[in-house]
Order: sequence, then structure tokens, then C-alpha cells
Amino acid sequence: MIFDDNERIVTGDFLEEDADIEVGLRPRELGEYVGQ
Repeated sequence: MIFDDNERIVTGDFLEEDADIEVGLRPRELGEYVGQ
């Protein structure tokens, strides 16, 4: 899967690159990542 949560939390790249994917598939978890 493309969801490497720890790596994206560390790099922060998911905020820009995978934002649309997260919003489309896992909006709740995206909110949790942003909250952290």
C-alpha cells in the first residue's frame, strides 16, 4: 500500500503530495495527522 503513515508523518510530504488521496480515502485519519 502507499500508506506509510510513519514516514509521511516524519517527512511531512504527505501534507502536500498525498493530501487529495488522504481526503478521498481516509479523511478522518488525515485530520488526525494534521492534528498532530
